[in-house]
Amino acid sequence: MGDEALRAVPSYFTCGMGSPLCLLQRGLQESQEFRKIRNVANLQPRLGGCFLPFVLTCIQVYAKIILALGRGGVGVIAGISYGEAKKTLGEQAYESIREEILSLRLYPGQTVYESDFTRMLNMSRTPVREAVRALSMERLIEVLPQRGMKIALISERQVEETRFVRESLEVSAVACLADKSGCPEVRANLEEALRRSLEEQRRCVQQEDAVRFLHADDQFHQVFLQVLGNITLASIVTQMRGHLNRVRMLSLFEPEAMIELVREHEQIVEAVLSADTDQAARAMRAHLGRLMEDLPIVKARYPDYFDASNGTAR
Repeated sequence: MGDEALRAVPSYFTCGMGSPLCLLQRGLQESQEFRKIRNVANLQPRLGGCFLPFVLTCIQVYAKIILALGRGGVGVIAGISYGEAKKTLGEQAYESIREEILSLRLYPGQTVYESDFTRMLNMSRTPVREAVRALSMERLIEVLPQRGMKIALISERQVEETRFVRESLEVSAVACLADKSGCPEVRANLEEALRRSLEEQRRCVQQEDAVRFLHADDQFHQVFLQVLGNITLASIVTQMRGHLNRVRMLSLFEPEAMIELVREHEQIVEAVLSADTDQAARAMRAHLGRLMEDLPIVKARYPDYFDASNGTAR
């Protein structure tokens, strides 16, 4: 991970953390995208900049993940495309293993070996090692020297930190869209995409398909970020969901939980399309805040899936 790969980055990405932070070298205009994040989230006035270093650290980690996958900023990470190149084998391995982890088919604390992944993916060791390196940076896999690796336990601290940042960004994003929903083009794009998303969620509820519902839920939130047109914001929020989705997945095993989430989504849609900025923000904040209400219940049911140190020992 040489510094030659992390160049041409504006000075505000230094943030006292050592090496300059790298956004994506192609497909993004760094200064323009950073201003969009800052303006959408109102970072300084709303939160005194208290989570700005955390957001920038996330950007640093995700840039390193992209570089670890051998693409130098071009390709696909967690469904977000950067550039026009096809996915490398490393990227394909990363996405496949990450999906197994987030869907709990690979459960927290499970011991796994490189050979397990090569057989599962029918790939050689090189792309698997690239994927494992990226997932280790994302703290979804813990490499055990001479002993293989294990799927990382869920850290309550990391869940709360990422939830806090996600809430701050998404609440501001839906408020911004509610303010713009009077524009016919914006409204048309929102209405159609949200209608399709809600229909898919209802089908998942009927079929009691928690894994598929989780994807539909992610897509619902992605609609707002896509219509807003902020690529960087969408990529950061999407990547952050990794540490939240395992808790969300555990909470979705009860069909009633999916039904309640659909109701909350409908309330958010109604507020946004009614151009009610304050209600849209309140509805999204309450919706995302549910995770911390569910967390103690989920932890009580699945204590072995959680890090007893609460993520403090690294």
